[in-house]
This record gives sequence, C-alpha cells and structure tokens, in this order.
Amino acid sequence: MRFGRLFLLCFLLTAAVGCFDVETTVQVFQDGSGTYREQIDIPQKSMELLIGQMAMETLDDLVAELVDKELDRLEQCDGVRLLDASGVWTSNEFGRITLMFGFDSVEQWNKYSSQSNSNTLSFSSTQINGATTPPQMEWTLGIEFAGRTQPTLPTGSMSGVESAAPQAQPEMTGGSYNLVLVGPVDAPADNYMLDAGASEENLRLPDGSVAFSGPPGMIVKPATYRARFVGPMLTAEELAARKKLAFQANSDNLKKIMQIIEQRREAERIRQAADEAITQTHFDIKIKILDDEAMITSSRTYFGVLAAYFAEREMLLHNLAPEIGGNYQVSITPVKTADGREGVQVTRARRQSLPLEALAPLLASRRDGQDTVYTFSPQNLLAPGALAEMSQHELGRVELETPARITGTNGKVIDPHRVEMRFGLQHAREGVSLIVRTTPGGGR
Repeated sequence: MRFGRLFLLCFLLTAAVGCFDVETTVQVFQDGSGTYREQIDIPQKSMELLIGQMAMETLDDLVAELVDKELDRLEQCDGVRLLDASGVWTSNEFGRITLMFGFDSVEQWNKYSSQSNSNTLSFSSTQINGATTPPQMEWTLGIEFAGRTQPTLPTGSMSGVESAAPQAQPEMTGGSYNLVLVGPVDAPADNYMLDAGASEENLRLPDGSVAFSGPPGMIVKPATYRARFVGPMLTAEELAARKKLAFQANSDNLKKIMQIIEQRREAERIRQAADEAITQTHFDIKIKILDDEAMITSSRTYFGVLAAYFAEREMLLHNLAPEIGGNYQVSITPVKTADGREGVQVTRARRQSLPLEALAPLLASRRDGQDTVYTFSPQNLLAPGALAEMSQHELGRVELETPARITGTNGKVIDPHRVEMRFGLQHAREGVSLIVRTTPGGGR
C-alpha cells in the first residue's frame, strides 16, 4: 500500500465509525512497463472526521498531503511517475481517494516500492509454441504482500497515532479489499491461479483481468497473488496504442492537486523563511544609566531572504505610531557579520532619557547598602523565537554603562563604568541575567 498513514487512520476510523473499501489494480504490458493504481473509499462522515483529525479543510487537501510525500520519493527513483491523483465525493456518500502511478519496468517499480516497504511485483514470460507469427506467450504476473503490522488503537486523540499506547484491538473486518491483475492479454477463463493456502475469492473479470477479493485484512497478511495470461505477442503498434491509453495522465485532477501542493510548499517556504528571519535575529542593546534615568539604543538584525521585509515592517510599525516614533531616531542598515552572514539591521535610538522604572522588566535596580545592583533580564527579547534549536549563533549583546564604578559583575568589564554580556542559546535556556554591582567612589 502507498497510503501509509492514511491506511492506519482509516483502520482506526473503521474500528470506531464504519468500514472502508480498498482496490489495487496492477497492469503490466509485455515489455514489463505498467501502471499501479490504488483507490480507497471511506464513508463521508468518517472521511470528514479524518480530514479534521489531520487539521485539513477539504478532501483535496488530504490528497495533496499524500501526493506531496510521494513526490519526494519519486524524485529519488527514475522510471516511475504519478499519472493521477484525485479525491471525490461519490453518489453513495463515500469519499474516494485515487492514486495512480506509471512505471517503465517492474524492477524500477520494485525499487520505488521498497522505499516504503510496499508491495513488490514479479513478471515473467515463456514462449509456449514453435516458430509461429506472432509468437504465443504465457505471462505470469504476481504481487507479493510482505505483510504489515496491524495498526494499534491509540489512547486519546488520533492525532498521536505514532506514539500512543495500544488498547484492546478490533478485528479488521469492516469493508473489503479487491486486487485486480491485468496482464498483457486477456486471460482465458481457466488460466489463472491463486497460490496454495490462500482463501480469498478469485474470478476472471469480463475484460480478461483476474481479481482476488476478501476482507481488508488481506492488506496486512503476507501473501503472493499470481495470475497467468496466455496469448499472442502484440505488434509494436498495438503495444504503443495500449500504453498510450494506459499512461494517459488525468491532467485535470492532477493539475488541481499539484496546484494545491505548490501553494502548500510556497506557504511552507515563506514560513521557513520567516522563521529564519525571526529566530536568527541578533539584538544589541546599549543602556546608559543617568542616576534615576537612562538613555537606550537598541538594534535588531534580521537574516535570511525575508530580512528586508521584517526590517521594513518594523519601520512601518514605528511610523504608524508618531507619538512614540517622535521619541526615537530609527535607521535601517545592511550589515555583514564576521562569519559572512548578510542581514538588515534596524536601530532605534532614544532622543530623551527614560525613567529607570520604564525599562522594567528588562532592567531592574535595587539598593544594597550604599551599593546599587542592576539586573538585565533578556528573556522577553528571546521569546519570539530565539530559543529554537537552530539558533546556535550568538543571540544578542547587552552593554550597560553606569555613573558609579563597577565593583562586581557576571559580565565582561569593558572599562570601570561599562560592562557587556553576550547571550547565546545556553544563556536563554538557563534564564541567565546580566548582574552589575556599583559602588560610589569605589573599588576598581
């Protein structure tokens, strides 16, 4: 099965709500090329519940999610391509999802299939008469189910299916599974077989294909299903005509799903770029204390493809509040770090001093005897995203200048009245603050 997580959730829904039907159709031509098609029908209420559980809005969104993951695998395999992908609501109140692939050879399909521990194919041919024209051939087409661990019913919400603990498990009996094997030629009524030990029903369909039917549990049981097809070799023109018809992509369905995928990927690219611009920002704050007041200059540097956007956004927000903007001088400057990263820096310099209490909770002060202790806590600056695991670089720098001499600090002393601290990811995780003790006329 190519449906993976969808199959698992369908099973859970079946246990709780209703049944589902699955059909796999495999067609192989005399040159070993072919198509692999899967279709799953789920009752509308169950499908709507599934869409909601996966935080999506429409059936097309669900199909796009399935196809998006398949496209990643297809990029790694030559000779296999997507021919159709659709999601429709049927007249009997079912939601139907269909995926169809084309492959240039059975070997290429098996290579692609092995990436997800899916079903593999076998195909062989034997000439059964003398030098006749065209040659009479016997083809054997098989599909091997490696078996799949029956999904476990999780506790709580289905959104946590991968890691939830199992409960008592229902039997997979609701619905049906149909496997259809289509060979190079029509199969005579007495010329197909089901391997010994299998108990599913089998029959020859009017179009000459061979079908095996049973409960959905067929999907999870190790088994091999084979069918024989006997007939003359097709001419090159006949083969080309059959392949053209079979490999014709459903352009309307596929185009719609591919458009949704492109929109999703573009949104994801924008989100990642925004995350990069936000989480990789660097702040630089300089505070000059003037007794009970302070002057402050702050800058934030954005990186990534959306750096300029966020810098201009900050400038726009600044201009939208003239009563605040009038108190600051703001500038935007392109910068380049020592390690070669290019960014855009937004600097805001205060025109007039602020009361110290106006800087709380960023900066707090207290008296300890004749000493004054200042504590700078950057946690609010780090909250928008700098705590992300990807933020391995320096997150920011704070410089504090005091009127009295510095007599103790956990930062780096620049001179008797100035100290700095550079904040990294570890500081942010541990909630480290810059602490500065000053003594009038004293010690350093």
